[in-house]
Amino acid sequence: LPANRHSVRFPVQLGISSGGVDAADVYVLPTLEIPRLSQPPRIDGDLSDMSGLAGDNISHQDLWWRTEPSGESDSSASFHVAYDQQNLYVGVDVRDEAVVCNIAPDDVRAQLRSDAVGITVDPSGRSRDTSTVIQAAAFPCTTEGFQARGFRDADANQGIMEETAPGMQVSSRKTDTGYTLEFSIPWAVMPEQPAPGDEIGLNIVIYDGDETNARVGANISQSGIAWAAFSWGGKQALPYVWPRVVLGR
Repeated sequence: LPANRHSVRFPVQLGISSGGVDAADVYVLPTLEIPRLSQPPRIDGDLSDMSGLAGDNISHQDLWWRTEPSGESDSSASFHVAYDQQNLYVGVDVRDEAVVCNIAPDDVRAQLRSDAVGITVDPSGRSRDTSTVIQAAAFPCTTEGFQARGFRDADANQGIMEETAPGMQVSSRKTDTGYTLEFSIPWAVMPEQPAPGDEIGLNIVIYDGDETNARVGANISQSGIAWAAFSWGGKQALPYVWPRVVLGR
């Protein structure tokens, strides 16, 4: 892997036994086994009750969109993931030295426009497109203050979470280095529910913009990083190149 990146696509040549050579691409993806919880975490933006769970980091060089952040303090993250019979739980600690809150509470859509976190889940692990996945997202704050607003985007049922993902919870907190976002996403709102031991697709995407004086609703997108990041768009549109996550038994 290139330094500080968690995924890569590179070309290979395949020798064919009957003669000749063919070209292909190899995708190197991160993997993780996540624990099944007996006690769910509290969805309050405080990640201390998830700190010992399975997780990983996202570097400022895990770039898929626009301009690479200037460093870890500009845009990077660490995260933890777990599950139980009812929900998938994700806690993300985002490092962002300029958190922007320019989205109105009644304009919660299109996470690319401002600072936000996306959680893309393919519960079957076999999807070929986004019609059978859930792409959850949340802004950490709005023009009315530091209170997360969650929604779905770019899947088969888009809109605010209260309408498209009943039971989904999000919560955020401002930190000295950026913000936290915590998600509880019910399996019941996904196209299917996996079982313990199954492998699912799951990516975590960080959107960043640093225009602190942005007008309300303005698109200030400057960069996008992700756990698995491919610059041609696979981080969002192609579930088969999302990281592989195994549900622990």
